[in-house]
Amino acid sequence: SIGTLVSVHEAGIFAGELDIKSFQPVRYHALASHGDWWFTDPYSFGPVLGPMDDYYIGEGSHLRLFDKLAAHLARGLAPVYLLSGDEPLLVSEAADAVRAQARAAGFTDRVVHFVDRDSSWDDLRAGTSNLSLFALRRLVELRLPTGKPGVAGSAAIVELIERRDSDTLLVIITGRLERESQGAAWVRAVEDHGVWMNAWPVG
Repeated sequence: SIGTLVSVHEAGIFAGELDIKSFQPVRYHALASHGDWWFTDPYSFGPVLGPMDDYYIGEGSHLRLFDKLAAHLARGLAPVYLLSGDEPLLVSEAADAVRAQARAAGFTDRVVHFVDRDSSWDDLRAGTSNLSLFALRRLVELRLPTGKPGVAGSAAIVELIERRDSDTLLVIITGRLERESQGAAWVRAVEDHGVWMNAWPVG
């Protein structure tokens, strides 16, 4: 443990000192009457973006985007994020950071779809077309373990991205994307409209 945060306001604000000496991913363990959960502090990834970061993010080839993700998110959310790579922990922490920023931006509804090339993509279309009665904005999370949605799946993802619905944030989480998958239409759509964060192997 690196410290404990205590409640300082009934609105859900906590504060405290942490025993850390450099930037590092920080995970919090939260306890409440309905259970407990872990989440990653999105502001523990790194402080600033430079012009070369902007260039490589736009090109989709930033090798250390997970180090800069908090600074990117502080500028505002992109409409779609693709989080991929061989490092599950880094991908998970990046997803936590995007979710945290999304909640702060009012995306209070979250829907998770586990999909592959054999999934019913019509169900995905239907499930993302209507918001719940209690949420104005929705985070749609696609878990795509193989990175290969197939022709129908690729078309559905492109359609969802190009819908340009400001009340829907799309987050696609997958493992390593092989070279042939990196040129797929749905990946190009992510690069055109959002951010692709690839967690490269460490070392």
